[in-house]
Order: sequence, then structure tokens, then C-alpha cells
Amino acid sequence: MLHLLWNILNLAILLYFLYLCLKATQLLRQNLGWWAASIFAVGVFSSAGKSVTNPADEVQKQGLVSRNRVAEQAIRRTQVKLQKELLSSYNLYLLYGPAKDSSSIVVIDAYSTMNGLTGGVVWKPKLITVHPAENTLKYNVTGMLEWRLLGMTLYSEFKQYQGNAPLNESLRLERIPNPKT
Repeated sequence: MLHLLWNILNLAILLYFLYLCLKATQLLRQNLGWWAASIFAVGVFSSAGKSVTNPADEVQKQGLVSRNRVAEQAIRRTQVKLQKELLSSYNLYLLYGPAKDSSSIVVIDAYSTMNGLTGGVVWKPKLITVHPAENTLKYNVTGMLEWRLLGMTLYSEFKQYQGNAPLNESLRLERIPNPKT
């Protein structure tokens, strides 16, 4: 519910900002002419679309192995809902499969996203750790949730999720020893 209210606040402030920009452009056009109003409008819209990615924002991943250690046709994918909000959710996606050289399960990739209505809130996972355990994949995801207003971060919240993701049914059955042998 808090995310929904934050999105509505962001939308209201954005609409008011666009209204102010329109009024400022009209005043510039009246006082300084079309040229000044055009440069102002281009400057406002070009600066609004900038997105900077910082290499420090890369996610560290632990417990993963190389993709070539698993046969391509044996790769499985599972999704875990880390947290469910009213109109959005935080998810963890895991790619795993049986290792070519042994019967053990290995994890080859892991990533976390925020899906749904996400305006004003940005999920930045920092560390994902995954280890195979008995018929499950134990995971630990840590990251920062940034609360933004018009793109400016007002508050950062540390989040940590941990739990077990069940293995695909076919992989679980392969791991159970046969008592008749």
C-alpha cells in the first residue's frame, strides 16, 4: 500500500512539475522570445531522460559455477517471490541443473528484479548467494531499496531475504536413491 501511495505522490508531483515547465516556457517566450523558450524546453527534456549506471552497482554473486558445467538441455529455471506488495513484487530467478561430471545440482546464474508498478521505488540487489542443499536451493539476497521523488533518492532502505527455493520436480526425483539397487 505504501508503494501505491508513493507512486501516486510521484505522479502528482511530476504532473505539477510539467505544468510549471509549461508556464515557465510561456513566460520565457513572452519575455525573451521563441529561441529562449525552445532552448529551455530542450534542456529540461534532455536532462530528464539521463540514466547513469555505476559499475559499483554490479551485483556480486556467490555459489555459482560456469554455464558449461551443465548440459544446455538440463538447465532449469525457478522463480522465488521474495516480497509481494499490492501492485509489485521482488523476485529472485535461479538457473540450475545437474553437473555434467557428477550428479550434484549446481547453480549457474541468479538475478533479482522488482516487477509491477515500480515508479518512485528502485530495487538494487547487491549480493546474491545460492547453495544447493537437500532438494532445495538455499538463497540469501541483500540489497538496497531506494525511495525516489522525481528521480532524486530521498531514502535508502537495506533489505535482506533468505530462504529455500524448491528444485524442479524431475530433478528431485533423480536425486532420491532407489532402494531396489
